[in-house]
Amino acid sequence: MKLKVHNSIRLAATAALLLCAVSASAQSVYLPQGAPVAPWGGYPVAESVPFQPTMEPKPPIEGDIWTEPPAPMFESPVLGPQQYYDPAFTPVDSPGLPTSDPYGVETDSAAGGKSLLPPGTRDGVFQKINLQAAWLPRFESDSLGFTDLKANVVLGLPLFTRETPLVITPQYQIHYTDGPTMVDVPPRLHDAQIEFRHFRRLNDCWIFEGAITPGYYADDYSFDAGDAFRLSGRAMMIYESSPEWKWILGAAYVNAAGYAVLPIAGAAYDVGDFKAELVFPRPRLAWRLASSASPGLDEQWVYMMGEFSGGRWAVERTNGTRDVLSYSDWRIVLGYERKIVGGLSRTFEVGYVFNRELEYESTVGDIEIDDTLMVRMGLTY
Repeated sequence: MKLKVHNSIRLAATAALLLCAVSASAQSVYLPQGAPVAPWGGYPVAESVPFQPTMEPKPPIEGDIWTEPPAPMFESPVLGPQQYYDPAFTPVDSPGLPTSDPYGVETDSAAGGKSLLPPGTRDGVFQKINLQAAWLPRFESDSLGFTDLKANVVLGLPLFTRETPLVITPQYQIHYTDGPTMVDVPPRLHDAQIEFRHFRRLNDCWIFEGAITPGYYADDYSFDAGDAFRLSGRAMMIYESSPEWKWILGAAYVNAAGYAVLPIAGAAYDVGDFKAELVFPRPRLAWRLASSASPGLDEQWVYMMGEFSGGRWAVERTNGTRDVLSYSDWRIVLGYERKIVGGLSRTFEVGYVFNRELEYESTVGDIEIDDTLMVRMGLTY
């Protein structure tokens, strides 16, 4: 009888030990309540489990319900390609193309087709800030030099839907002039403007893009002059014949020296690593470098482009009379751009400036200015 009691005690102790061991093993696999969440959205797994999740998403499997998550969003639609390469003078801020970035969000717009919102479009009103500085040296006494500083903030509001936004861009730019000796030019010229831009996909093939820009353009003493206020704008239609090809036709009202309206016409070709925007008045060829750290997130580009630039300002002459000064030029530009999603993007450009014209409204005939060079740098966040 005593032996049976001892055996029962031994069996009970053994069972208790086994139960504790099983309990402890279960605690090592299942986490207690309040366990920390892993930074990639899962939960920490005990070391005793042989398989550990990684931070890399699994590749899509045909027939699986899992799909690739969309790329991080970064720029505003207003900041389409042209916003990176604005000319140094605001009245004709290069009519650009609202093309879809190859790494853009693959959502469909209300009218069908790929979304026009570029990658990184922020959810709030604020989209980006741009800072730019340009220098055009004066090589001859009868020539004209410029040092330009520009800043703008891009804001986006949904116009009925987020896919068809109203993009608002207040901008200020100051031009410090150098020369020429044969005619009086104010030492400082100012541009204070606000652009209202809208674009929308009309159907699978057609896209509309338009902008209107009221602003004041004057020297230090002439903001109250009637000629200081000026309206400029552009309108164009884009036909998307394939994911690679787009065809553009429209017009821009620029009101610069020797020009009032410029046609916008041409085609754009985009295959990811190479872009050809053969569109007058701003043709551009761009290549993405193989050294780009992460295509779609951190890219390096080199490009070559042509652009028209100019302005028109209300000014006060040295004799005290009011007048209107106009300037225009054409440029061939080589550039480098580092585009960083969610970070500080930057551009560096050098160019040749030619066909330069300067005129006063009160004077008959244009004043031709010698050719010069251009150095331009920009930061975008």
